Amino acid sequence: MSNNLDILAITESWLTGDHRDDHAIADLTSTLPDYNLHHIPRKNRAGGGVCVCLRKSFKINMSTIKEYDSFQYIDLAITSRCQTPLRLIVLYRPQKTECKQNTAPIFFREFPSFFEEIATTRNNLLITGDFNFHVNDPADREASLFLDLIDSAGLKQFVTVPTHIKGNTLDLIITRSTDNFVSNVSATNFLPSDHAAVLCSLDIVRPETTKMEIRIRKLRDIDLNTFRNDILQSSLYTSPSPDLDKLIAQYENVLLKLKDKHAPLITRTVKCRPNAPWYNEQLRDLKQKLRRLERRWLSSKLEIDKQCFKELSNQYHEMINQAKLDYHKMQFENCNSKQLFQQVEKLSKPKTSKVLPSEIPNDPLVERFSSFFAEKIQRIKANLEESPPSHLSVQTSYSCTSTLSELAMVSEESVKEIIMKSPSSSCTLDPIPTWLLKNV
Repeated sequence: MSNNLDILAITESWLTGDHRDDHAIADLTSTLPDYNLHHIPRKNRAGGGVCVCLRKSFKINMSTIKEYDSFQYIDLAITSRCQTPLRLIVLYRPQKTECKQNTAPIFFREFPSFFEEIATTRNNLLITGDFNFHVNDPADREASLFLDLIDSAGLKQFVTVPTHIKGNTLDLIITRSTDNFVSNVSATNFLPSDHAAVLCSLDIVRPETTKMEIRIRKLRDIDLNTFRNDILQSSLYTSPSPDLDKLIAQYENVLLKLKDKHAPLITRTVKCRPNAPWYNEQLRDLKQKLRRLERRWLSSKLEIDKQCFKELSNQYHEMINQAKLDYHKMQFENCNSKQLFQQVEKLSKPKTSKVLPSEIPNDPLVERFSSFFAEKIQRIKANLEESPPSHLSVQTSYSCTSTLSELAMVSEESVKEIIMKSPSSSCTLDPIPTWLLKNV
């Protein structure tokens, strides 16, 4: 968020492809509502996993993923405003296989065939990720073989700064030698990870800000006295229908018209923005101080500056975790039971859009839902009739002498009292919200 990124590539996501991912994905989608997450999990083994988080206004096409023994990857074609797509490949090579074998020899056999498949693409090609080769060390044989391999394939590598806590360059940005759309490559070390974040600029068209249409009514701004007077002057009071069904229709029509009059429907277009209400001024000031210490350490290369930077970095991330904890704790303390369930669902489940079949009009779809449940009840009844339960004998130790022979009439005041004491929950089918109904 602070770097205003359009694309974020992540290796070692630890996503597994099952329900254990829900909390992490829910946290991301709640904090970054204008971003989509695409990921390839690492199943049946801890660690690993690659993912890309990018703005919703990008058009994305994910290519079919093949299985390789030495590395994981995700392959996305990213298009922005009708420009030539960017083919982004995020790759992670673990140092060891499941059998504790070194993956480097296998990688040198697999990567050339992998590159042959993607080399023919006409798109801008960008390969990035954690390759786990110490390309900064000329004496490292595996790193030298890797650099020779990408050079023979017509590729070039941009990262020249340390990307690991031990001073090695493991996280790379690779393009074709003939391409020239990557610039401003840098790395920042203030993350809690043992790897740095590698930043760069891409010479492609930036996507438009994600926008969405919302429809609102300013119900809270309604003048209640005027609303009451309009109800009293309406046909609902001056000429109510004697027929119950017609009276219900009259009630709904009158209130709907009055709602449109006093709080007309307004359509607005809003921009989706990141949402981190727990991020406060204290964290922002500490982060600026952290950046200054990082620049001092990178400039001086002194161990004392490195230690000061690491200590403040740990303090910063502890404060972030505490700020999030305090914020969510306050949210839970100040909410009712309904809001509590909403908060828990927001934090534990990713957002999903409710999708209905697009090829079926609404009216036939409603009939299909109705028929489904009606037929389901009939099937249950038929199954019960086919297998009647065995005779049951219930022993009771008491007898009831009271009988219910008639229902007593209730007064309007009694009905009103029950309505006013009931919860103010509403349904979209209600002509006006229940809280407004009670007030008028």
